[in-house]
Amino acid sequence: MRRALFFVFLCWVYLFIEGSALAFLPWDLPPPALALLMVLYAALNPPLGPFEALSVGLVADLLSGAPFGLGGLSKLLLFLALRRFAYGVEMQKPFLFVLLAFPASLADILLQEAVLLLGGPRPPIDPLWAIASSGLTVALAWPVFYLTRRALRPFEGKGREVFSGLVRE
Repeated sequence: MRRALFFVFLCWVYLFIEGSALAFLPWDLPPPALALLMVLYAALNPPLGPFEALSVGLVADLLSGAPFGLGGLSKLLLFLALRRFAYGVEMQKPFLFVLLAFPASLADILLQEAVLLLGGPRPPIDPLWAIASSGLTVALAWPVFYLTRRALRPFEGKGREVFSGLVRE
C-alpha cells in the first residue's frame, strides 16, 4: 500500500514540476505525457497494478483541468493493453520502456480525443502538436525511468502481500 501511495505521489511531483517548468518557458511547448510514462512504468513492473494507473490518470486530470475521469479511463485502458502486451517481460533496462513511449503516447492522445468526441463535435487536435508532445515524452522517458526506479528502490520486494496467495505461479 505504501508503494502504491508513494508511486501516485511521485507522479504528482513529476506533473507539478512539469507544469511549473512549462509555465515559465517563454515559448509554448506541448506538454509531455509524464502521467503516461508512469502508467507505462506500472504496466512493465508487475507489483504495480490497475489501481495505480487509474490513480495516476485521475491525478493528471486534477492538475491539467481535463474532464475528471478522462485521463483515468484512458490511462487504465492503456495500462491493461500494455500489461497484456508485456506479459512476462522483466524490466531491467529501459530499452522497451523508451521504445513503447512514442506509440503509447500517440494512442493516449487518440483515445482521449475519441472519448471527447462522444460528447459532441469539437475541433480536432493539431497532428504536429500531438507528434511534438509524443517526441517530448520519448525524450523524458529515460530520465523518468531511472528516477522512478531509484525512488521506488526502497519498496522492492514489497508487492501485494494480501493477494499473493491468489496468484498462480
